[in-house]
Amino acid sequence: MSHRETIDIDVAQEIDKVASVVATARRLLAQGKLVDLSALEEKVRCVCEAIRSRPGEQPEQLQDAMLAAISDLDRLAEDLRQRFAGILQEPEEAAAARVVAAYRKPTDKA
Repeated sequence: MSHRETIDIDVAQEIDKVASVVATARRLLAQGKLVDLSALEEKVRCVCEAIRSRPGEQPEQLQDAMLAAISDLDRLAEDLRQRFAGILQEPEEAAAARVVAAYRKPTDKA
């Protein structure tokens, strides 16, 4: 297996990881659950680094996978906008109070 083929496999695996995180996030949002997206940025960064490290033109399969991942990310962004549209329209103080309440430990007093 050539170096380029190894990089292509690595890139495809990283794209699959992004797709998995996005699919899980969208499913949880649809169920009304909270979503932890902290790993998503790192996974996207890994994909970008892997693509930059690949010499030459990107094969069509990787281009298609990247376009699908971008589309998935766009749909997740829209899901998040819809889910939190009401919060975005709240006055700043009410939104801040909601955030504090969400992260308050059960033993904390208001």
